[in-house]
Amino acid sequence: MTQTRLATKDIDFPLLEFYAASSHVACDIETTGLDWDSDRIGTCQLHSPEAGTTVIQIGQNRPDNLCKLLENENVVKIFHHAPFDLRFMINKWSLTPTSIECTKVASKMLKPDARQDRHSLQYLLRDELGVNIDKTERMSDWTTSNLTEAQVAYASSDVLHLIPLARTLKTKLNNAGLLEIYKKCCSFLPLHAEIKIRRWPDLFSY
Repeated sequence: MTQTRLATKDIDFPLLEFYAASSHVACDIETTGLDWDSDRIGTCQLHSPEAGTTVIQIGQNRPDNLCKLLENENVVKIFHHAPFDLRFMINKWSLTPTSIECTKVASKMLKPDARQDRHSLQYLLRDELGVNIDKTERMSDWTTSNLTEAQVAYASSDVLHLIPLARTLKTKLNNAGLLEIYKKCCSFLPLHAEIKIRRWPDLFSY
């Protein structure tokens, strides 16, 4: 499937089952700002080769079916910079995400001394897969009830290539002997987000 579908407030049950039958689902959100406490989630994007791409226009209420997918331990959810998305999702929707992976974590493990911009999704897609994505719509209004074609295309592009990117980076992690550490880092991501939401200090410092 190449066409992007739009969903309002949540995914319906048949679409939930469709995504739940996938082994991996790419996920991303667009927000009104960077503050997980005061800003809002405007859209959530999903993609899998089996179920295609969906852009969900998030409303005021908890998207229960989407949350079920995020809590489904049998489906790996792939994010880029998962700590950002998870803080918003956990804070707004009171859920416990499971089976999370993050391509930005993978990139930082592979190249810990690289400049910050070298870990961006735009750079990684171009460097690893030869794919160019347009970030022009990044700062547009994601809470509007009428998303433009450009917004839908932008949101879709953020998830369309995440699964092959994750596969490529994990192959490199495996070759470097870092795959098991990466898996443990990813398992910690939901708890890491919870710690940040509680505003606890660094629990591991002296």
